[in-house]
Amino acid sequence: MLTVGASIEGRMEGKYDLRRRLAALLREAERAHGEYETALGHRDADWPDWYAAYIAQRLSDDVR
Repeated sequence: MLTVGASIEGRMEGKYDLRRRLAALLREAERAHGEYETALGHRDADWPDWYAAYIAQRLSDDVR
């Protein structure tokens, strides 16, 4: 049986894992987007949408 303390500890660990995964995905998206902008030949003003789509796809890949 889990105690309340163990339950809270597990949730905190899960949040830390989520933050680590999100930070890694942001770094990965930054690199990939830099390559995309180079191929595009100019700055991408819609970078937030690009990042969101990239990260959403990678997260979707995580659950498959």
